[in-house]
Amino acid sequence: MTDVGVARLHRDEVAHLLKGLPCWSGGGALEATSCNETEWHQIFIVRNETSKVVASIPSWRGLDLESKILASEALGAVDQLGPRHVATHRSGEMIVLVDEFLEGGTLSVDDLTSTTLQDVGRLYARLHRSDVGWFNPIRQQLMESQLLTAAECDWAGCLWLLPRLQRLVPEKNAEQLAAEGIDWHFVAEEIRALPSNDALPRKGVTTSTVCVHGDAHLGNIMWHRGQLRLIDFDMTAVGPAGADLAYLVLMLFRCGFSPDAVASVEAQRCFAEGYLLGMALDASEQALEDFLFDMHRWAYIGLLQMGLLCAVLMNNKGDPRKRQLMHERGPVLLHPKFLSKAKEVLRLAVTEKMVRERLIKEGLFFVTLSQWLS
Repeated sequence: MTDVGVARLHRDEVAHLLKGLPCWSGGGALEATSCNETEWHQIFIVRNETSKVVASIPSWRGLDLESKILASEALGAVDQLGPRHVATHRSGEMIVLVDEFLEGGTLSVDDLTSTTLQDVGRLYARLHRSDVGWFNPIRQQLMESQLLTAAECDWAGCLWLLPRLQRLVPEKNAEQLAAEGIDWHFVAEEIRALPSNDALPRKGVTTSTVCVHGDAHLGNIMWHRGQLRLIDFDMTAVGPAGADLAYLVLMLFRCGFSPDAVASVEAQRCFAEGYLLGMALDASEQALEDFLFDMHRWAYIGLLQMGLLCAVLMNNKGDPRKRQLMHERGPVLLHPKFLSKAKEVLRLAVTEKMVRERLIKEGLFFVTLSQWLS
């Protein structure tokens, strides 16, 4: 079981802990305001008369926390990629991560114009071109603890992160889903076998080993002075670029929500063009079509990730509509027959143009669901 334990702090305690940081300019006492926008950690906005930062109390421990800290420090140092990491404040066992405050709020569906979609594509291209050296200490520990081999570390964004999510599934939720047909051994084996899964792309830019964010959804993309930034590096690691693109298909293209919410092919092409241009690659008509097809093929990993997140969070407190969707999606996304059917669809799409076109237009989840139910 991953070591998770949220150290609950009152806002006044947070302000007191951070008062000695050198980031404060001007005068006045510090004031902390609690935010309730995360499933995992305590988040506070801390300010005085002239300065403002975001402070988080991580729920992770051990290697999971170390990776989050290293990713936050490294990617925050890359201009206009993430928030600048101000400090990692340690007080005994208490750790508070302090980051630059981003001013414009999170990206919303209403923001997704063609220009913004291109910008999001360029943002992820910049992430995927960033240096992965920060991950080396984590890689070394994964190998020394025999969690992953050297070759498997290139897939850590899947082979390390997805098993972590599976370990986080509460026992009650796991039993409930097992009663609905989920075979947890099958899920674990599907994750382990991802590098050899013949339904996934075997060549091309999406197979490159890069720094993957790991939780690519609109709530983790923020505006700051007219530019887009990434936040929340809890699941950031090294992995195939397709591991990020998989979740973007479900969350950015809305292929995991409802059929009428799926982004148009034209909108998807805007993201693809921004990404390919950001990677300094060919963005011709054929290149865009091939890239989008590969994105949707990688969505198989997105199905596993979304299913596991549903399993972890479905009985948490929060938005009842979100919890209801998790209750509906979880038993489907992780069902062995559904996952097997999804791989059948992907293999068929390689040779059948009509299936390929439908896959891009509707998304793997809805194409598979229609065939599975029939």
